[in-house]
Amino acid sequence: MHPSRRTRRGATLALTVACAILLATIGIAYVLMSMVMGGAKEFRHAVDAGTLAAARKALSFPYVQLNLSSPNGGDGIWCQAAFEAVADPGGKINLYNVNRVMAQALLVEMNYGAMVNEGTAGANFGEGGPYSWPYSPTNGAREHARQIKKAAFLVSEALGEQLQHPENHFPDTFRQVASANSLRMLGLSTTITPLYPWKFAFANRYEASNVFLEENQLPADSPLQAADIPRTKLKVAGKMRNFITGYIFFFTNTNMMGDPIADSAYFVPLRPLLKPNLVDEAEFVASQVPPIPSGIGGGPNPYAQFVNKLVPNAWSAGGTVTERLSSQTLAFKAYATAEATDKGVAAAITRGFIRIHASPDGQSIRLSDYIDDPALSAIKSRILQRIWEIDPDIPASALNTILGQMSFSPGTTDGYIFKDSSGG
Repeated sequence: MHPSRRTRRGATLALTVACAILLATIGIAYVLMSMVMGGAKEFRHAVDAGTLAAARKALSFPYVQLNLSSPNGGDGIWCQAAFEAVADPGGKINLYNVNRVMAQALLVEMNYGAMVNEGTAGANFGEGGPYSWPYSPTNGAREHARQIKKAAFLVSEALGEQLQHPENHFPDTFRQVASANSLRMLGLSTTITPLYPWKFAFANRYEASNVFLEENQLPADSPLQAADIPRTKLKVAGKMRNFITGYIFFFTNTNMMGDPIADSAYFVPLRPLLKPNLVDEAEFVASQVPPIPSGIGGGPNPYAQFVNKLVPNAWSAGGTVTERLSSQTLAFKAYATAEATDKGVAAAITRGFIRIHASPDGQSIRLSDYIDDPALSAIKSRILQRIWEIDPDIPASALNTILGQMSFSPGTTDGYIFKDSSGG
């Protein structure tokens, strides 16, 4: 064979081998790159799932026990008696039901304001409320409403302090759910380690809470009227509801507590019929600014002391993982908000009762005999409004039936609606 032909054949073989090695190298690199990229995608999905699980858990945990005590003496008793009916079993107040606590206190305070305007809130007269038995009318409506409002803020602040430390409550849930997701492309033995610090935020401000409050529940003579309460209209389950708007402090106009914080109210946004959802980093960072009012008249802001007690509704979580082939450490963060997964709930004075004062004047009285009497008709609308504060689902047509069942014997001046033997 001619020498030059052998040389060309050798060169062709060498080139073929080199190309094969190059293609194999590219193929291996492509496979490795695909595994890394696919593994990173799996990892991000796992972190997302773990973060959403933490936000979902936040609806019920951590919680505040209603029998909590404080340096202020009887606050723990008031908390338990006032809000037991809105709590989860075991007396637990959490992110889901804390808005019901504030709504109840708001209604009681509005009743007090109405009674002041009506001239019925004297020192020796009180109207039944959630702390219904034993009840001492000698404290008066003002003291009763003050204690309820004080207890509401005590519960809210205790919950806010816990939810502002998510690292104490959510890492186990995050780790369990995140690690349960497939990480096959990163290696079967790969585990996700929670990334610290965890952070919190006040998301979805100016959007609906999970508590609605309708006009027919508001006392007509209250200094706080419907227009003073920020509300968001939403249609849920075929009905248009007025949900109290979240993260807006509004003054209650009673000056009952003598403190700008306690004389206001705020609710946490928990939008009805939504699942916990992911938000981007920029939105989360913007929501970390506390939603508190600015100071008045250029002086110190009284709300500044309340910042570390506000109840948050969003959290960040993250994790790290080591890729098996390259030993590269991957890190990723996700951000999620809690939402109300149901249709929401009406504001109500749970365990409330209505006291009707009458003067039998030595004879028995049955209200059924006076249903159409102008004197009784004049107060029917007020009684119905009070009924709707306690149970907003009772139809107006049921009022005559409720009143018709009431009677007063000689020497008996008080009759009650909704009051049972336990005082509820």
